[in-house]
Amino acid sequence: MNLESERLILRECEMRDKQVLFDLFTEKHVRVYDEYMPSDMDGVEKYIQYKIENAKSDNQTHFNYIFELKETGEVVGVAGYFYVDESIYELEYFAREKFWNQGYMTEAVSRILEYVRLNHEKVKKIFAICQTENKNSERVMIKCGMKKSTEQPQPKKYHGVYKERIQYEINF
Repeated sequence: MNLESERLILRECEMRDKQVLFDLFTEKHVRVYDEYMPSDMDGVEKYIQYKIENAKSDNQTHFNYIFELKETGEVVGVAGYFYVDESIYELEYFAREKFWNQGYMTEAVSRILEYVRLNHEKVKKIFAICQTENKNSERVMIKCGMKKSTEQPQPKKYHGVYKERIQYEINF
């Protein structure tokens, strides 16, 4: 299922996205914040295949979107959400560095939050987590109406170093 916003089309992952996802997942400044993304083409193909199979499942648990510019079709990034349980979802998102600080991520995340609110009756809360040093990601959460959670996640190891993390959430 495709979603649209003012400047973006959000669509399901397809195998044709493998090169642009490989480029995104291997960008130095993106990998700083998530070292668990695929780092080779085989891993990216497996990632996409999983997303495709999950989207066809009667028990879909992950909802991921490639988002691209309406005007040119150029891929900006990937965003989506997955079930923690039937009433709580976690949101995640990544954008190619050349599109940072242009409002695209906020636009994509806002559209996803709107879709979840209108189409997932059982959802009570959706949250997102980022490293405390990732001010761009935190700014997206705030601009999308998310509030700092009273429950903060434990530090997590990234590239051998424990990093403090912060969680924001929105209740429906």
